[in-house]
Amino acid sequence: ELQGLWFGIICGLIVQMLLLLAITMRTNWDKEALKAKDRVFSSSLPLDVST
Repeated sequence: ELQGLWFGIICGLIVQMLLLLAITMRTNWDKEALKAKDRVFSSSLPLDVST
């Protein structure tokens, strides 16, 4: 029945929202920013792109 389909979709969305919220809240964003900065500055451009 259509009602059960909508109920399943809504339950899935709620579970996804809660999991993503938990991951977002538990992430140390300062540490992630430092890791990203290190990756950017440690990488080198290929010679054909940099010229």
